[in-house]
Amino acid sequence: MGSSESANGNGASGRTASGATKSAVLAVLASGDAMTAGEVANATGLGRASVSTTLSKLSKTGEVTKAARRYQINR
Repeated sequence: MGSSESANGNGASGRTASGATKSAVLAVLASGDAMTAGEVANATGLGRASVSTTLSKLSKTGEVTKAARRYQINR
C-alpha cells in the first residue's frame, strides 16, 4: 500500500464524522426553511442516507421537528 490509509479505505478521504454531519445538517437548517432529507443532503454535499439518519436522531432528541416530510430547527 505504502500510504497511511488503511486497507479498508478509511483515512483522510473516509466518512465524515457524525459530529461533523450533525453540524452541517444543523447549519443548513439554521436558515429557518423546512427541508426534506434530500434537500439537506444536496445542500451539504453529504449522502442522503447519512443525512436521513442524522435527521431522525435530531428529531428524537427534539433538536429538529419533522412535519409534512420536512425538518426544521426547533426555536
